[in-house]
Amino acid sequence: MDQDVLDGLNELLSYEYTSIIQLMQHSYILQGIEREAFASFLRNHAKESLDHAAELGDKIIALDGVPTVQVGTVRQSTDWREMLQQDLDQHHEVVAKVDALVQKCEERRYVALRVLLERMSEEETKFIEDLERALSLKQTAIQREKGKVPRVKVG
Repeated sequence: MDQDVLDGLNELLSYEYTSIIQLMQHSYILQGIEREAFASFLRNHAKESLDHAAELGDKIIALDGVPTVQVGTVRQSTDWREMLQQDLDQHHEVVAKVDALVQKCEERRYVALRVLLERMSEEETKFIEDLERALSLKQTAIQREKGKVPRVKVG
């Protein structure tokens, strides 16, 4: 296995460690109605990040590497919007790194590893989309039409 691919896997593992800590920290700090709205959402994704970390660590061992113990910078805030934005920014970074590693795997014909990483990219992208909706960064077609609600004919 190429050392740069192993290095890329370890970089992703570090991002997953960081994500687990940051998401859990944010879920602890949330207060009021925002806690009810977002704490379980963040904790559920932290569990998904733990699953990703386990998969990456096992894969690194299988490829004769040594899993990193490095954690990146954990971003903190007491404002729920800023927290979600920090999580969004971090996950955009993760997806960019995963997608770059997918490309390396494609070039080197590491099919099984590429498929694993593509699934992780899909799961992280879904979380990004959920965060964007929570932060009202994306609008539905209905919202873009100035609040017009389509009429549904019944019967």
